[in-house]
Amino acid sequence: MKRIRLKVSFIILGCFIFFESNLLAQLPNQAFYDLSNRDSIVPERVWKELPTKSTYIDKVGQQLYLDFQSLFFIRNNEYFSNIDPGETLFGYQFIPSLIWQPIKNHNLLIKGGAYFQKNFGDSKFSEAQPTFTLDYKFKNSRVVFGTLYGGLEHRLIEPLYRFERGLNDRLENGLQYIYTSDRLFIDAWVNWRQVTNRILIKQEIIEPGISAKYTFMGKKESTYKSSLLLQLTNQHMGGSLIEKSIKNLTNAAIGIDFRYKNKKNLEFSFNPFLVHSLDHSIVIKQPFTNGMGIYINTGVSKKHFNFLLSYWKGWEYYSSLGTPMFNSFYPQNFSSMERERELLFMRFIYTLPIINNNFTTDFRLEPIYDIKNKSFDYSLGIYFIYRMGL
Repeated sequence: MKRIRLKVSFIILGCFIFFESNLLAQLPNQAFYDLSNRDSIVPERVWKELPTKSTYIDKVGQQLYLDFQSLFFIRNNEYFSNIDPGETLFGYQFIPSLIWQPIKNHNLLIKGGAYFQKNFGDSKFSEAQPTFTLDYKFKNSRVVFGTLYGGLEHRLIEPLYRFERGLNDRLENGLQYIYTSDRLFIDAWVNWRQVTNRILIKQEIIEPGISAKYTFMGKKESTYKSSLLLQLTNQHMGGSLIEKSIKNLTNAAIGIDFRYKNKKNLEFSFNPFLVHSLDHSIVIKQPFTNGMGIYINTGVSKKHFNFLLSYWKGWEYYSSLGTPMFNSFYPQNFSSMERERELLFMRFIYTLPIINNNFTTDFRLEPIYDIKNKSFDYSLGIYFIYRMGL
C-alpha cells in the first residue's frame, strides 16, 4: 500500500513539474456538445449556416432552419464496487428541431422540437418530450429560457456531474445565463427538474449551478495558458404542498488549469481541484454531512487522441449529481460505506470527426484502480454522434 501511494505521489509531482499545463476542467467531451465551438459556448454551427441554408420570407425577414441531432451509445461500466455497482447503457437519442430566426440580425433564436430516447431492451421509448428554447444573444452574453444548453456542456468535473447523465438524463429545462470572452467564461443556470405534486406525493426538485473559468495568463493562441476555475452545483428537494423534509445538497470545486502546447502540437495538461460537499438539509439522513476531496487530472493529447491520468482522494464525500464512484457511501444502502476513498483513473479517448464534423465517433477505455481495496474496475464506451442542418 505504501509503495502504491508513493508511486502515485511521484506521478502527480512529476506531471506538475514537467508539464505545467492544462486540459479543460471536464473531460474532452466537446463531441457531445450541442454548441459546437470548443472554446466558446456560442453556437457557431447555427449562426454560420443560417444565412446560406435558410428559407427566407422577404417581407418580414424570417428564417427557418432544421436542426437534426442523434447520439448512438454503448456504455459498459464493469464495476464491482458496493458504492457504484455499475451499469450498461445501450441505445440512441434522436433530437429533431426547427429553429426560427424572426430578426435578421441573429440576436434571437426560437427553437422547438422533440427529444426521444430509446434504450435497447425496452419495447417503448424510455423518454419522449417536447423541447422549446428562447435564445437571445447580446454582445458577449446570452440568455436562454426553456430547454437549456445543459448536461456535459456545463463543463463540470466528474465529482460534481456524472458523464452518464448525458446518456440517460440529458434534458434540462429552466433559465440560463452564459457569458463568454477571450478570458472569461460564465455559465449560470437553474434546472427545474420536477414540480411538486400533492396527489403523487412528489417533491419539487430544483438544481441550480455555476461554472466559471477566468484565464489570467495567455490567450487563445498562446503556447502557455493558465486559468482559475470555480464550479458549484446544488440539489434542492422541497415544496410546501407535501409533508416531506426539505433536502439541500451542495457541491463546490475550485481549481487551476495549466496548459502547454509544443511545436509538434502535443498538448500537456495539469489540472488540480479542491472539492467540497455539504448536506445542509433540515433533517440530515445521510451518514456524512461535510466532505472534502482532491481531484487531479494530468495528461497529453494530440489531434484525435487523449490520454489522461486522474487521481482522487476523498474524505466523507457525497454528490447526488456526480459520479457515484467518487462517493463515500451508496445512498440506497448505508452499510456500503467508506469514509476515505482513493482512486486512480487511466483514460484512453479517441475522437474522430468523419464528415465535416457532422458525423463523429468517440471511443473510451477507462480502467480504474481502487488503491485502498486493491481492486480494478473498468469502463468501456463507444459513441456515434451525427448532426445535420437543412
